[in-house]
Amino acid sequence: MRNAEVRPFADLGPAITTLHRGPPEGIFAAVARLRLGRRSGQRTKRTFCATFAIARIQDFEKRDFMPKILLHHVSYPVRDVEVSASFYESLFNLERLDRPPFSIPGVWLACDDRQIHLVLNAAGTFRTKSSPDIADVHFAFWTDDFEEMVERLEVAGFREDLPEGDRKRLIILREGLAGFPQLYLLDPDLNTIEVNAAQMPREP
Repeated sequence: MRNAEVRPFADLGPAITTLHRGPPEGIFAAVARLRLGRRSGQRTKRTFCATFAIARIQDFEKRDFMPKILLHHVSYPVRDVEVSASFYESLFNLERLDRPPFSIPGVWLACDDRQIHLVLNAAGTFRTKSSPDIADVHFAFWTDDFEEMVERLEVAGFREDLPEGDRKRLIILREGLAGFPQLYLLDPDLNTIEVNAAQMPREP
């Protein structure tokens, strides 16, 4: 009994665990299983802590447990930081951001309020296929003028009629199952990039 009084939170473990893992009814069941007690009609420390736990659980029940999240950046490994950075700057008009002096060289690029991070990796992506692969890992740029973007890419030498295996081959899906126009191309390290004209959600 003395140890229980010195460590009044010892029996709250099951309740706290259930709080994070299970539904509210499981939480109260866990609290109910605590060995609460009264001695001579007086509340012990253990009883007080259990009462406190129930109050906290009821408070948590009123909250939305999922914090708001947004995509902050995507990161791609590159073999030559300057070559890749110039590719994204010239083709997509991205601007460089200040980057902390990490031990691994790289470049941060701004894409509106999101970022593209390029990180030096001598081994690269280990890809050998020299054509865009829709099923491969990729990220997507959104554009408000799909055909203008196609023209911009064509001026840079990217074309839909280039043969399979050409690094500047475009895959264009103007009427795909996604319900909006999409195109795919490769960056200098054979990373696949999508550009689409999906309907963007309105600002709240």
